[in-house]
Amino acid sequence: MSLLLLLGSPAGAGTGCTAITSTGTSGVSVVVGREYCAVADFKAATTGRNCLVGVRWYNGAGALLSSTAGAVITDSTSGWTQATCFAVAPASAAYAAVYVEIIGAAAAEVHYADRIGIMEPDLWALPA
Repeated sequence: MSLLLLLGSPAGAGTGCTAITSTGTSGVSVVVGREYCAVADFKAATTGRNCLVGVRWYNGAGALLSSTAGAVITDSTSGWTQATCFAVAPASAAYAAVYVEIIGAAAAEVHYADRIGIMEPDLWALPA
């Protein structure tokens, strides 16, 4: 299963919320050639699976340019496991969207993702 996450509004608390959308122009604005880090924490309800977080890059018109996947991690039922994806915005990129993926999940299996975000790693520290 795969889920595309974009920052949006209105916010229930704080300054933003998660919006699930198919258009790239709702993503986070990016600068070509700059490095970004996507991060997400995963937890399994019953069975650990391979998971990853990644970035989908969109041009100014919202067309998908490419995707960058982070390293595969395995979630567990005993605690949260953090996944990261460091990537450089490709030529023509104007927006980025974070996506999370659970690889090989069975029907009706439950996995949780939390603390999902994207940031410039030289400006922000990864959440603990």
